[in-house]
Amino acid sequence: MSDFIFITFHSSLITPPLSPRTRGDASRFTFHVSRIMLRDIFYNYIPDLLSGLYFRYGFRLISTAKEEIDMGAVKRVCVLANSGLGNIMMLMQMLKAIRNAIDGLKLSVVVDSEASMNLLEKSALADKIFVLNDTVKKNKVLRQIRNEWIDLTIAATHPNYANAKIAFQTGALYSIGFRYDYMTNKDTDFFFTHPVPFDPQKSELEQYLDLIRPLGLSA
Repeated sequence: MSDFIFITFHSSLITPPLSPRTRGDASRFTFHVSRIMLRDIFYNYIPDLLSGLYFRYGFRLISTAKEEIDMGAVKRVCVLANSGLGNIMMLMQMLKAIRNAIDGLKLSVVVDSEASMNLLEKSALADKIFVLNDTVKKNKVLRQIRNEWIDLTIAATHPNYANAKIAFQTGALYSIGFRYDYMTNKDTDFFFTHPVPFDPQKSELEQYLDLIRPLGLSA
């Protein structure tokens, strides 16, 4: 029952709001602003509580999805590529596959440096690029990403807890990423709706292409 209440509440936060037509519609505008504020408070502070409940006590409120990703509902995609310049170069093929497969795509990519951003800009694959590193305010950048009302986030990085958490904090309806080890938990999928097994025997390029196979895509 508790997980049902949580899922219902969480769904209300990630559904794009109907924006008020004018600021003169005071009640509707106030509700719109309040909902955005509640959403940001939730994603800034609740993920650590959720992970603590799960990793320390085994109490899980976030479950993996039972249904496949509805590609007809996916128009706004965010790709986490914040593992360095080499990460960006290896991801180009995957980004091209996503770009070619989804009509009307709005693609946001998260990188970790100006150099990575410059490389990506030259490719013209991304509609928006966000830099996320130790020199910026993380919550501010994540709020900007959430304001894109992302449908799908792909954590295109090596398996780790930190990027699984960031994928969740983008507020996406769907999230894909590699299963990872954290604390005493081996091969966990916490924070992802559609986790992917990580195969260390594959090349880095093939590993990243594994992330788009749940979408029915291949390069």
